[in-house]
Amino acid sequence: SLKSLSHSKIHLINSTALAELAYARYVYSHTTRSDLTIRKPVASFWGQRSHVLRHETEGNFRQMCLEFPEFAFDVLSFVLDAEEKRAAKRVGAGEEDVGRSAKKRARGI
Repeated sequence: SLKSLSHSKIHLINSTALAELAYARYVYSHTTRSDLTIRKPVASFWGQRSHVLRHETEGNFRQMCLEFPEFAFDVLSFVLDAEEKRAAKRVGAGEEDVGRSAKKRARGI
């Protein structure tokens, strides 16, 4: 029940990036490495939004990663797992990964 509560709360609360980082710092400083019940939702939140939130938090995100390497690893693991799932879906759908970045998008002019 704690896992579902923490997961639902972190994804439904509107707050600032600095407040979310402060919460992540609190969680990682007050829980053990094996306590995935609360750490996993926090890492998932940052993994899903890190491309935006890390810019909003300036150097604080970097400092958090240096202060708590397990936070950085958890977030990176989430991001890489998500990328693997997207790649597997593309391969399953018959899309090739080779040369994708070289293709231009059609623009509605």
